[in-house]
Amino acid sequence: MDQLNAQVESLEGIDEAFHGLYKQDGDVFRLNVAPVGGFELANTSSLKKALETERSTAKTTASELEKLQQAYKDLDPDAARAALKKIEELGDDADVESKVNSLLEQRQAQLEKKFQTQSEKLTSDLNSKVTAAQQEAESLESQLGKVMIENTATAAISSAGGSIPLLLPVIKDLVQMRKSEDGKTREAVVIDPQTGNVRLSTKSGSAENMTIAELVEELKSSEQFGRAFDGSGASGSGSSGGSSSGNSGSTGDSITISQADAKNVRKYRAARERAVKEGKQLLIV
Repeated sequence: MDQLNAQVESLEGIDEAFHGLYKQDGDVFRLNVAPVGGFELANTSSLKKALETERSTAKTTASELEKLQQAYKDLDPDAARAALKKIEELGDDADVESKVNSLLEQRQAQLEKKFQTQSEKLTSDLNSKVTAAQQEAESLESQLGKVMIENTATAAISSAGGSIPLLLPVIKDLVQMRKSEDGKTREAVVIDPQTGNVRLSTKSGSAENMTIAELVEELKSSEQFGRAFDGSGASGSGSSGGSSSGNSGSTGDSITISQADAKNVRKYRAARERAVKEGKQLLIV
């Protein structure tokens, strides 16, 4: 016999010389071998089964771990820990809803405050721009009105043969730009210096406002300003037909100025201001 079986159910078939090497263990006979140097004869079936079980478990665990790694590969550990800490701060489930609502209310209040601040700033900026634009428009409108009055008056004076340097300041004092009745446009109107009312046309049957051309014709036919037009020989009451010494004088209810001095804008304005101050008429002699 070349080798002995480690375990047999019966000693039949085993050389009697080896029967003493076997020890009965229940219904079987196992070879009785003394351990030497860490080697011994033992039943390894349960060990192998346990090893196979552990290997299977390890394989299953590795597979599940791989699945988890794939599922959470994009998860930031720090963010996950922060989220867990936030959950812990929220406390029990009974308090979660109230705390979440509180956080939402705080966030809503912050957003509303931010929106209100931005809205107020935008409104303020817009109002400032609108005010600046209105002021600029009013300034341009005023300048345009002055240019329109001056151009219209200059043309009317020139057409009537009058002295532009003498008559233009007078007309500019008596004419203003005002809104039309419909409020959509502005027009030049002649103002009564005594009442401040708009003067009406002197044309028979007309209900229109007086024009600058009509005002020029009125000045041309007046005793006070008639001499400022070409071909006019009218002289004021108490005036001499000749030229004066060049200074304005006072005769009764009138302030007189020579034709030569009347052509000097500075002298004419000084005489006119004196006449207004003293409540007298200004006559060009």
